[in-house]
Amino acid sequence: MSSAFGGKPGYKEFAYIYDSLMEDVDYNQWVAFILGIFGKYSFSCGSILDLGCGTGNVTIPLAQKGFSLVGVDASEDMLAIAKDKAMDKGLDILFIQQKIVQILDTFTELNKELYAELAARKKQYEYYLNKLLDFKEVTS
Repeated sequence: MSSAFGGKPGYKEFAYIYDSLMEDVDYNQWVAFILGIFGKYSFSCGSILDLGCGTGNVTIPLAQKGFSLVGVDASEDMLAIAKDKAMDKGLDILFIQQKIVQILDTFTELNKELYAELAARKKQYEYYLNKLLDFKEVTS
């Protein structure tokens, strides 16, 4: 038997006992910690991408705080549970099945492209700055 999580047997079944195994985790404390970080660094955002969202135990409380959430997880079964929980609470959360590594690889590539673009813009800026500084006034 394989699953969406790297084809590992047993992971599908794990999704359905995950919340029972994690019942001692204070997810509200995790949410408070995240919100504390936002406050400490004066970070404000409307949207949050929750990578490895599992069954939505952090995703859903953040959505209830007014954030727009996108939850990403490799496990179709974890996401099915998260979707059911969100619907039960009347929340409209986008859940996407995707391996986190693929998303991070995409960000890495975008980051490389951004740095290359910034380096090119810096060279362009320096070129024109030097042209302006070297400008000799024309006298008549």
